[in-house]
Amino acid sequence: MALSPLNHILYDNLSKGVDFEAATAFTFEDNISLNLVSKTNQSFEYSIPSLTNSGPIALAMTWTNGSSTFGDFVMYPQIPLDAGPNFDESVTGSKVSAANYVVSCNGALYQVVMRWSGTA
Repeated sequence: MALSPLNHILYDNLSKGVDFEAATAFTFEDNISLNLVSKTNQSFEYSIPSLTNSGPIALAMTWTNGSSTFGDFVMYPQIPLDAGPNFDESVTGSKVSAANYVVSCNGALYQVVMRWSGTA
């Protein structure tokens, strides 16, 4: 399965033999079933609601494959939780620098840490 949210639409491509169960949007204050916008073969599009809570939305989906049920989730807007190189095992003599920023995304505040390295 491949969940991809973009421009208030959640795109979902299913593998053969997998059946859709449910699509739900979660925030700290709401949980709402997503509405199907279109379906073609194994591709689905769901409308992501504009909720009163201005924070990020967790979009969760569940599917079945025979007797097995499984699920996945994605955040919207997509905000990287951890990105970039790992400097924990940096080469001796290298210098690691970091800059911290507070950014606003959809009305919610996030801390972004940028790290880079070079020779000392």
